[in-house]
Amino acid sequence: MVSEALLTDSSEYECPISNEGMEVHNTWFDVVVVGSGLAALCSSYTILKENPKLRVAILEKEKALGGNSMKASSGINFVCSPTQESEGIKDSIELFIKDTLASGKDRSDPRLVAALAEGSRDAWDFFTKECGIDLSMVSQCGGHSVARTHRPKGNASVGVAFVKSLISKLEKVKDRILILKECEVKALLKSYESSLLWNKGNYKKVNGVIVELKRELTLRCRCSAVILATGGFANDHTKDSLLKEFVPEISEYPTTNGPFAQGKGFKIARNVGAKLVDMELVQIHPTGFIDPNNRDIRSKFLAPELLRSIGGILVNEQAKRFCNELEMRNYVSQKIIENCKDRVAIMVLGDKTPELFGTNFEFYLKKGLVKQFTSLQNLCAHYKLPLENAIAELNFYNESQSTGKADKFGKTVFPTRIDPYKEKSYYGCEVTPSLHYTMGGIKIDVDGQVQSVDEGMVEGLYAVGETTGGVHGINRLAGNSLMECVVFGRRIGFAVNKYLARTHK
Repeated sequence: MVSEALLTDSSEYECPISNEGMEVHNTWFDVVVVGSGLAALCSSYTILKENPKLRVAILEKEKALGGNSMKASSGINFVCSPTQESEGIKDSIELFIKDTLASGKDRSDPRLVAALAEGSRDAWDFFTKECGIDLSMVSQCGGHSVARTHRPKGNASVGVAFVKSLISKLEKVKDRILILKECEVKALLKSYESSLLWNKGNYKKVNGVIVELKRELTLRCRCSAVILATGGFANDHTKDSLLKEFVPEISEYPTTNGPFAQGKGFKIARNVGAKLVDMELVQIHPTGFIDPNNRDIRSKFLAPELLRSIGGILVNEQAKRFCNELEMRNYVSQKIIENCKDRVAIMVLGDKTPELFGTNFEFYLKKGLVKQFTSLQNLCAHYKLPLENAIAELNFYNESQSTGKADKFGKTVFPTRIDPYKEKSYYGCEVTPSLHYTMGGIKIDVDGQVQSVDEGMVEGLYAVGETTGGVHGINRLAGNSLMECVVFGRRIGFAVNKYLARTHK
């Protein structure tokens, strides 16, 4: 069983699968998966389930499994789900595609977006029916035309719930899987012979990895296919930093990513001829928590979009609102940069917040990232805000909420009221724009096959999740990241099985 503490602190999570008893040095694996987040786990499980003869190795750089997926809390998008239908929410594949392409501003690959949307039903069935995960809560996040971002009821964050469920399933096939933690893939092994006659270019074929183990041993691990699921590069401050290479102007911003987000997958793929796309497209999330006890730390806890989707409003040091809080992330980030001193905004929430967010809200209170106040006056005193301005802004906001008419920022969705006098509790936190997600990455086709710089493919090499580029364009919508991990993770699992069936004959 997984400890209840894991629902709020993923650092304690350990995989129950044992690595003991397997000879690492002389073992051939059919597939090597680099990374252990949701995309990696979905790919691995799909491969193993579809073909009981295959063996998979998962190689993870960190001490614990799950990566950034363990931090995901706002939710995952599904289209025309039973939850939406039960709440009378009218959605469609076409509307989802329209929203995603609009957010991407013509930089998204329409084929990848269509594959993402069309995989929604399969992903829903997989997690709700096969994995038994409750996804009965739905909210409308920024940039979405309707509420379609789903999460579980109760105290399970969506990321932890998904990762926990998949590892439980992998436990059942542990005789065919090896998980190595605290190891780093240094390079991809390749040959110049291709088994696919239609492959263009130099007939490159990836057939293994070079792995550095924590006990200072180097291992050459041969395989038929490699899946890169190493996440993004939003905390890459290494000597060959991708941030410095592609977005030097924002490279020193804080980040919501852990120290592992260094773009290793991008770098080793580029070394074997993989094509990178949209690398200058790095999403700045508008709300990274400022920790009052360590204001200048580079890695920030994410103040998830869910906080704004359930009614949180943003004000500057004059207690003035300055944006539609439910607009796209790039818009809200820019408004904070333009309107707030030192790029710091105050988020104000009402007394319904713990109920609407779930018990994980307690985590932010215990960490001191969110403060609780008995009155708006006390909140304003703490953050040195003019009380009269705060009262006026809440009154204007509540008036718009009552009439349902767009306010001066064009906001038309007002999830809750925040009464300036009658709330039992008021909650506040300081937030700042932080590097959050890298939309660019390795170019893939709809089955995750890595494309090469010479317009062919890098045979035997697949990529999934934030390691890839082309799905999100200029701006990623909330909930689309986990959706991408699941939909394309499963697509790659099926595609790799087909590839191995052809090449193993």
